Amino acid sequence: MTNNITIKTELPNELQQFLNDVHQLRVQLFHIHTDINVLNEKLMLIQLDDTEEGSDQSSIKQLISKLCKESMKFEKEIKEMKKINDLSMNSSSNETINRIKKNHLNSLTIQFVSLMRQYQTIQLDIKSSLKMKVIRKMKIYNPSLNDNVIEESIEKKNTDNTLVQQLQQKEDQIALNFLEERHRELLSINDAIEEINGMFVSLAVLIETQGELINSIEENCNSTKEYTKQINEELQRTYHLKKKLIIKIIIFTIFIMIILVLILCIIGIIVGVYLMKKSTI
Repeated sequence: MTNNITIKTELPNELQQFLNDVHQLRVQLFHIHTDINVLNEKLMLIQLDDTEEGSDQSSIKQLISKLCKESMKFEKEIKEMKKINDLSMNSSSNETINRIKKNHLNSLTIQFVSLMRQYQTIQLDIKSSLKMKVIRKMKIYNPSLNDNVIEESIEKKNTDNTLVQQLQQKEDQIALNFLEERHRELLSINDAIEEINGMFVSLAVLIETQGELINSIEENCNSTKEYTKQINEELQRTYHLKKKLIIKIIIFTIFIMIILVLILCIIGIIVGVYLMKKSTI
């Protein structure tokens, strides 16, 4: 009869709570990543479709606003966790738990920074695509308009400029409404881009931590490569020594065999001479 003994291991409360918080952050990252993919799909639709879909562009603004809120929330929470962890590392003597926490935070930071760079790139592409569509549409309304004049008009925060005045004078209300609507959309995208740029600045410490982690990985890789190189050199040296040893053994064996043959020949000659002398007697 055998007794099955089950050993139940429990994590320390401090580490378990930390891992629960990490899980919540990973869920947030997943939602951010999903929204970024949706935004990228909308970007591709903008680039492929020349028509003006007001509802779709409205959903883009809503999605960008949602992503900004989600990103700022994540940034705030991970910075707070890092701050708490730094205080814990100074007061706690458990190096294993501290190392686990640091690795998790570094991993989350790397993923978050990567997503924010992807998000920023998509925002810039959306802005560029919308600007090109505005320029094409405005030139349909008024072919004499200059591309640079249109771009300058939609880049400024205040739309009370020469182009708007021209449209007002011509009583071209459709073109004016279109310009003002696209202008508001581009301003909202600009604001989102500025928020992300500010976030990158505030994440400087975390990005530096990411750099330290990468440097540590590179050092470990370099050490492994150097160690592997030394092993290969040692194996090569051992192989040559072994080869030389085998050659020496073969030569020594041949030498011994020659000596044995010579000894046997000498003995045979002596015995033969002895027998011949004996037979003649």
